[in-house]
Amino acid sequence: MRRCLAAAMAATIAASWSPGGVRTAGVSPAGAQRLAPGETVRDRPHPWRERHGIRLSGFTLHPSLTATTTVDDNIRARGTGGETDVVMEVRPALALRSRWPRHGVRARLAAQARRHAANPDQDRWRARLRLAGHLDPTPASRLDASARAVRRREPPGDPDSRAGATPARITELTASLSGDVRVNALRLRTGLTLGRKDVADARAAGGSVIDNDDRDRRSARGHARIGWDIAPGLTSYSKVIVARTVFPNDGAAGGLDRDATGMAVIGGTDFALTDRTFGTAFSGVRRQRFDAPGLGGKQGVVSGLSLTSTITPLITVKLQGDRTLELTTAGGAAALRATAARVSYDHELLRRLMVRANASHTQADYIGLGRRDHITGARLALTYGLNSRVHLKAHYRHDRRTSTNGATFARNRVGVGVELRY
Repeated sequence: MRRCLAAAMAATIAASWSPGGVRTAGVSPAGAQRLAPGETVRDRPHPWRERHGIRLSGFTLHPSLTATTTVDDNIRARGTGGETDVVMEVRPALALRSRWPRHGVRARLAAQARRHAANPDQDRWRARLRLAGHLDPTPASRLDASARAVRRREPPGDPDSRAGATPARITELTASLSGDVRVNALRLRTGLTLGRKDVADARAAGGSVIDNDDRDRRSARGHARIGWDIAPGLTSYSKVIVARTVFPNDGAAGGLDRDATGMAVIGGTDFALTDRTFGTAFSGVRRQRFDAPGLGGKQGVVSGLSLTSTITPLITVKLQGDRTLELTTAGGAAALRATAARVSYDHELLRRLMVRANASHTQADYIGLGRRDHITGARLALTYGLNSRVHLKAHYRHDRRTSTNGATFARNRVGVGVELRY
């Protein structure tokens, strides 16, 4: 699979070059070069991707509808006895955005219904509502607020899943408020995010009930960041994060008490090597202090690097790597260290054909559990725009997890679809 993916990338790169320079695949050389500083291939305006919307006074409404059919060779993400099924999915969405010269609000309502041809017990639906707005009191200050509500089913293969016969229902609520002020070369950002997650009980294979109450959580996260513009294209910053997470039911029936207070101190830099190559790098320390005396404190280095480069007017490559310390409800663990690497590749192969390929690998070490997971993923997606309102889609996705506790699986999905948008 890796050889095939590498060959596909090499072929698309070779197709964009000619002995006389870059071949623009149906786009005039002058038009292909119009990339603003920091702009990528996907960011650049494309006539076939432009959405007209419905004008409603000072707002614009953008409706869309996507329908896909996918063949999934392991719908339950099991290590053995994987079942193949045909999955049909419909995703309607409405997006509303203000057109005011100053300040702004936006809202998005989206749903997803997934039906399995041979396994109706795996059918699921998802709904998401997001509201956001910003105020610009002065040209050098901004205030942002947002709220989000999500109702979904737990996906197969989730590390925290307890492998019920039917997916557990999850409800998530999030609200955030942040402010941004600039004074000459100095920029200060601060914010607060509140979250709530509730996991409903699920039915086990034998008909019994799986109690997921100990996975419910409440969280509060505050951050402050101060940055200095050292030179054009170079900003240095320091950031402090304080978080509190409470699992209101995790101590019931002798369960593990995972309530914790976390703090991270991070230093980093945002940089632009050229107008088309830019990124960010950071490093710091994070500590989790658990209320339960037996768990004590967990600490570790957190770091990351992200580099984006539009290597030709038609190709953008992004490399990412990071190391984090995260909370978990898997087994007898309370925290895990995750080391991840990701690469993505965007190519405007033809005037109306966009190709995206990405791959990732994550190593997750569960502290106190002796469990180590290696999670690998790869995806190839093609979008062809018949016009600005109809897009044809095709995708392939591979997911694999190997684990020392036996939670190992491999899963492949391939599908086609159509998106109607306005």
